[in-house]
Amino acid sequence: MAIDKDAFAKMKALVESKKSAADRASGAFDAAMSALHKDFGCKTIEAAQEKAEELQQEADSAEQAYNKKLADYKAKWKERLEE
Repeated sequence: MAIDKDAFAKMKALVESKKSAADRASGAFDAAMSALHKDFGCKTIEAAQEKAEELQQEADSAEQAYNKKLADYKAKWKERLEE
């Protein structure tokens, strides 16, 4: 089965386009991994996921502490706040 010149040129252009997209994706991945390592000390995706879970837990704890302090403040100063 022979391929004519036009079909070959189209396939070649498609392959080059896909290769270029793969190169861009690889570069973006490398940049993201570099940023994760620099900002959070994570060398792997798994380490980044663990760090994200840890940070989410810290954020949840901070939010709970804030909400408790706010409720305490409102209870203590309820009469003044309603004036």
